[in-house]
Amino acid sequence: MLLWTVSALLVAVSGGGGVRADGMDAWMQLHERTRLAFETARPGSPAEGPAIVVGFTGGQQKATSLSSGVVQVRKAVDERYADRPDLTTVTYNNREWRRAAETVLAHVRSTGAAPVIVVYGHSLGGGSVTKFARELERAGVDVTLAVYVDAVGIRNPRVPGNVRFAVNFYQRGGPLRGFPFRGKRVLVLEDASRTETLGNLHIKPVTPRSGWHWNLIQPLLYRQHHRIGHDVRLQNYIVDVLSISLLGEEGVYPIP
Repeated sequence: MLLWTVSALLVAVSGGGGVRADGMDAWMQLHERTRLAFETARPGSPAEGPAIVVGFTGGQQKATSLSSGVVQVRKAVDERYADRPDLTTVTYNNREWRRAAETVLAHVRSTGAAPVIVVYGHSLGGGSVTKFARELERAGVDVTLAVYVDAVGIRNPRVPGNVRFAVNFYQRGGPLRGFPFRGKRVLVLEDASRTETLGNLHIKPVTPRSGWHWNLIQPLLYRQHHRIGHDVRLQNYIVDVLSISLLGEEGVYPIP
């Protein structure tokens, strides 16, 4: 029993895997890699038809919770694209993935067009990204980009074959390098011939949000896990993806 406990702690504090992406160059490379991927998928012009951005919050956070980084991303997208009637943004708690899929499928049926679908989820919301995508796969609808943000779970996130591009962000902060509230280092592609991984990026959260809470457990065990959902570079990345896919631009949002 003692040997098992020591082994578990060694695994918990170990790093490795993915690509460290704290410098400006790593983020610029990700933006460029994403732009080229979208150009390859849709050569010659920006995407035609509507776009839908779906976010899944972590834990018990509501879809309107201002403490959620997912909600903050939605606010940034709404602000940047306020003049785009063809863009729809929706946010759900991680338990509501089936409802989210029903909403998106109803939107697809009503417009009669194949939309750009960007879905992102933080913490338990990362697992909802997969469940949501799988529901759309059953209906024959593709997901353009899936963004996993410190997705927690027993195993590495599985990416369904109807997801065209996927990117994974995770952190290893705190006394036990994020354990037990930390994302997985890699994504598992269910069909590598259909899905391209844009990156598995290990980042130290950059955000004005301190992440400290009133209790002692939160700062000890999952302060950085909370902060990564508010990372300003992540927010900029999702906004930038929409600039590329909707407008055909190389990117409009600065990287701090």
